[in-house]
Amino acid sequence: MKRLIALVSLALFSSLSVAVLAENSTKNESTLQNKPMAEGCGVAPTPNGVTPEFESWQKRINETPQKYWQPYEFPKDRYCSIEFRVLRNGAMEDASVISSAWSIDADVSALEACWSSAPFSEPPAEYDLSKAATTPPNYDPSHSIIAGAKFSKSDINELFTGAIEIFKQQPSLKEKKFALHAIPLSVLDRYPRLFAKAELSSKGNVHLMDKDNYSYPASVQAYYENWHEFFLKHPKSSRSEIVDFAKKVTGNKALLSEEKKAR
Repeated sequence: MKRLIALVSLALFSSLSVAVLAENSTKNESTLQNKPMAEGCGVAPTPNGVTPEFESWQKRINETPQKYWQPYEFPKDRYCSIEFRVLRNGAMEDASVISSAWSIDADVSALEACWSSAPFSEPPAEYDLSKAATTPPNYDPSHSIIAGAKFSKSDINELFTGAIEIFKQQPSLKEKKFALHAIPLSVLDRYPRLFAKAELSSKGNVHLMDKDNYSYPASVQAYYENWHEFFLKHPKSSRSEIVDFAKKVTGNKALLSEEKKAR
């Protein structure tokens, strides 16, 4: 009898142990499956996996476009959202209009503000493995990073007065063209004291491009890719070099000719 009781007890203990192990295994698997990947993989990292340095860098990326935003038109009751991707070397890969302001001119100004902000500084480490229990599934630090910016009428601090003046003088031109800053506003920070903001906001710094309902994002990107290459090759530059390059990429030999040199 004692032997029978012992055998029954052992069997019950074994069954209980197996059940506990199975439950723990399920929990562990669930934890691993639900472990978020890095943002470049499409899922946001866990709070204890993102380094403070990366959070600070990404905040700057999201906020910088507002600094270089000078619209010449923007609907009162609309907003424009732009999503863009930043590569690990700081270059901007692409930019898309996620929510349109229902105006090509307004969308262009938002796209330009984002492109003018790049190339960015290289991001610091995104995922701090020392603080994470495990490496996220499929984590690849070479992926691009998703960022974005939102623009609305209430956020406007300054207007692109040169473009406003040109379209006011030639109203019919606005149906065919949109305006960019021939020399990007970010030049003010990349090459300090060479230009004044009022000068780069003036009529002499307007570059007009053909307006199209579908290709305008690509047109803005193509123009700014020229400048990104210039910025990377010229960490230091002179005023004349910048103006000469702008004349080359725009084909406008009279660029800034009406403006005084303001330093």
